[in-house]
Amino acid sequence: MTTTLTATPSRTARVAPAAVAVGAFGFVASFVGSWVPSFWTDEAATIAAASRPLSTLPKLLLNVDAVHGTYYLFMHFWIRMFGISEVSLRLPSAIAVGFMVAGVVVIGARLSTRWSGILAGFVAAVLPRTIDMGAQGRSYAIAAAAAVWLTILLLRLVRQNRSRAWLWFALAFAAAIYVFLYLALLAAVFGLFLIFARKDLGVRRAAAKGWALATVAGLLIALPVILASVFERGQIISVGKAVTGNDVFLLQWFYSQPLAIVCWALILLATAVAVYLRAKVQWFPPLVTLGLVWLLVPVVLLAAISLVSPSYSPRYVSFCVPAAALLIGFTLSVLPRNSWGIVGVVVIAALALATDVGLRTPQANKSDWSQAAAEFAAIASPGDAVLFESNHTRGLMISYPRAFEATDDVGLVESDTSSLWGDYRSPTDAVHEPLPGHTLWFIGDHDSEASNDVVMFEGAGYHVENTLTLSDTTIYRLSRP
Repeated sequence: MTTTLTATPSRTARVAPAAVAVGAFGFVASFVGSWVPSFWTDEAATIAAASRPLSTLPKLLLNVDAVHGTYYLFMHFWIRMFGISEVSLRLPSAIAVGFMVAGVVVIGARLSTRWSGILAGFVAAVLPRTIDMGAQGRSYAIAAAAAVWLTILLLRLVRQNRSRAWLWFALAFAAAIYVFLYLALLAAVFGLFLIFARKDLGVRRAAAKGWALATVAGLLIALPVILASVFERGQIISVGKAVTGNDVFLLQWFYSQPLAIVCWALILLATAVAVYLRAKVQWFPPLVTLGLVWLLVPVVLLAAISLVSPSYSPRYVSFCVPAAALLIGFTLSVLPRNSWGIVGVVVIAALALATDVGLRTPQANKSDWSQAAAEFAAIASPGDAVLFESNHTRGLMISYPRAFEATDDVGLVESDTSSLWGDYRSPTDAVHEPLPGHTLWFIGDHDSEASNDVVMFEGAGYHVENTLTLSDTTIYRLSRP
């Protein structure tokens, strides 16, 4: 038994309303409460890059973060229109989640059934990784949406097999890599998918050749950002690490152990059903083929790279969330009754609920910056001097500038430099220079060496008047005669 792509215009039209409705649900699920968590270090980096004058952005990208240049450029114009706040910075990600979820419905309908796509869309919308990236002022949600719609374009071109149309795939693939470097891994995903599913999809040799040429062209167009990832490797993957089982089975997409157990069981069941169909009727569902290679190949490749140089973080494979949802949706759709599929989605949503709600608490990002900024604004006086222990704590002022606008940042040398955070004096350098005013506020991390710097200031004639200790941030008020 074989099958071909059967996504006729009429079938696509029938799935469109469902895709829009489920996509809207995904947007709402990610947007609600997205303004509650405090900004954190990565979002401070977005603000620091996107809020600088446009003329200085190339200078920054030639030194660091070129792989995020497209996203920073977009956010530069976004925040000029909507300002800097938790809502405005994260709204593009919530919108992207809506597009991602809608695309999951379309893929499910094209490679399986409309019901499979709808169930997969709801699953994608409620998974904790989706809820997390939908409230991040970073490019992860946009990358996931790009991966989904690039897949839809691939499926359409494979069916139509118009040679000139592959140019659009090359351009779209290159654009996706410029948005998020690791989407280049989709070249391996799509290649293996077309190899393993060529009979089940009825892929003609000409279509496979068109894809291969378009992929090479896309990689060549994206070569500048790929080379930048090599030259700026230290900054890009400084937080990378080796892959662990806990990362793969828990933290990548599911977060909680009960949810992970249920979801992996459904993914394994999808694989078992596909193997059974191959044995019985010589047909392996293309949706399962796509889901498995999309789910596993990027992780395997990053794990292999990490053996040489740490290049992995669970966030980096956020664009594989749709694959997990498609496999789970497929399993739920083949249950004997549709009502069982609905129950399955409800169970998954219920298991994810506690985690999803936890991702909408003030310190969900393990940051207390919003509280620290409010506390500081309430106790600082105009003209007071403020000094930050490190670039990390300086992100507090970058994220919440209004709390510090009446104070004197005595560590600042120049803001619009080739450095993401600008040029600043260290506490060691600042203590030896005359500082204005009677009061100095020194802000450090709660678990850092900030106390050693305070001792240094005391040696220079300062006296600690009081200390405000929050969960992650410590604010010292020092004074001198």
